[in-house]
Amino acid sequence: MLKRILNISAWVAACAALVFLLAFTNNQRHAALCSSVKINIERSNVDNRFLDSTVITQQFADKRIALQGERLSSINVAELEDILKQRADVQSAQVFTSMNGKVTMTVKERQPILRIITYTGDSYYIDDEGELMPLSDRYTAHVPIASGLITEGYSAFYKFGVKGIEADEKLKKTSILDDLYNMAKFMGSDSLWNSQIDQLYVTPNSEINLVPKIGNGLVLFGTADDMQEKFVKLRAFYKHAVSAGTLNVYQTINLKFKNQVVCTKKL
Repeated sequence: MLKRILNISAWVAACAALVFLLAFTNNQRHAALCSSVKINIERSNVDNRFLDSTVITQQFADKRIALQGERLSSINVAELEDILKQRADVQSAQVFTSMNGKVTMTVKERQPILRIITYTGDSYYIDDEGELMPLSDRYTAHVPIASGLITEGYSAFYKFGVKGIEADEKLKKTSILDDLYNMAKFMGSDSLWNSQIDQLYVTPNSEINLVPKIGNGLVLFGTADDMQEKFVKLRAFYKHAVSAGTLNVYQTINLKFKNQVVCTKKL
């Protein structure tokens, strides 16, 4: 019985100590002031520089949000995260406070994979998640360009993104953005196409031509249907043309026919 009483007493004392510690910690946090702000920028591509700590610091200054010297208890972490996520070049954001007075922000930058130039001259990026990004006055991403008869302007389509287009039956039938995104995504995952294809050009009949970096032959890709099969044919053609020394003799390389590549030589 005595042992049981001692165990219960020890348990009660431990709970009391825990309550006291939590209350003490909470009081300390309530009284602590922000002594420093640390901003971490995460990038999928180290060459991208859409964001830096100066840009983010200025963004909060423009909104008259002061952090350094403020009580940690008065800093609205959720509000800071929402402000960061409103940026078109931010994919995700997390903000933490610590007992030593530090506010830490971890911001993940969006990764563009394709630049769109519409027939009216409107220009923007599509990122690796299919979201639309406006151009930046700080940095220009080195990604393939899609141009030609593209009618989808940024202001009308940024709210949809590729996922929204693919989920809407009408947009899926009329928009070319989802095909361009899927093609850019595929090319970016392959070292040959990532280094070989400079530009995608949309023709008046909504087919896609590819402009290569090496060789003078324009690639008539057609629609995005059977995309992987067409790239397999194109790879086989390049392998043969390079070994035969005939890469520069062709004006067009047509992939639109099933199980064959039809080429037109220069005149």
